[in-house]
Amino acid sequence: MAHPPQARMPTPRSTRQARRKARQPFPLGRVVAGIVLGLGLVALAVFVIFPKHVTQPPNMSSSGPVAVGQPAPDFSLTLVDGTPFRLSEHRGRVVVFYTMAGWCASCIPGTRTWAQLYPEYHQRGIDLVMLSVEPTETPQTLAAFEQQAGISGSTLPWAIDRNLQIARLLGVQSLDQTIIIDRQGRLAYSSPAPLNAGQLRQVLDQVLGGK
Repeated sequence: MAHPPQARMPTPRSTRQARRKARQPFPLGRVVAGIVLGLGLVALAVFVIFPKHVTQPPNMSSSGPVAVGQPAPDFSLTLVDGTPFRLSEHRGRVVVFYTMAGWCASCIPGTRTWAQLYPEYHQRGIDLVMLSVEPTETPQTLAAFEQQAGISGSTLPWAIDRNLQIARLLGVQSLDQTIIIDRQGRLAYSSPAPLNAGQLRQVLDQVLGGK
């Protein structure tokens, strides 16, 4: 005796949906994109929170620094030893700014060069400011830098650009930069490239001999 065909039980909707999801490929692309985005956010946070690890100060060219050959803007600051300094009061002498920071190991050779040459060139009409562009700099960190450079007790004049105003005015692009104002108060030289003793002598002699 033939048996009637058995009716197939309907598949529950939740079971069918689970089977369709099981056949879908793993969303690897979304996972990778999420990881990349997360790493980017972490890197951005490190850059913002720890700017001291950057070996260059912020790009300050957007503020319209003075161009070579143009009169330098007048400004004043106070040296670390308490001596007031105003650029216009040094008219008739050549003024040099050397940019550095107490944590900048690559600034040590340039600092040693200035410790060697400054006594001679100061007598020849040059005034120097060793300008730290690290806003959190202190006299103590500068003293430690001098000790590390092996020039403790030098006569180098130090100053700290707390708000980077001077760096913006002079167009500072990097640490270890030499900026020279001539006797007429014009920007005569500006280079972010480090100078050895021979190169520095050549530049200084040229500016001193200029009219």
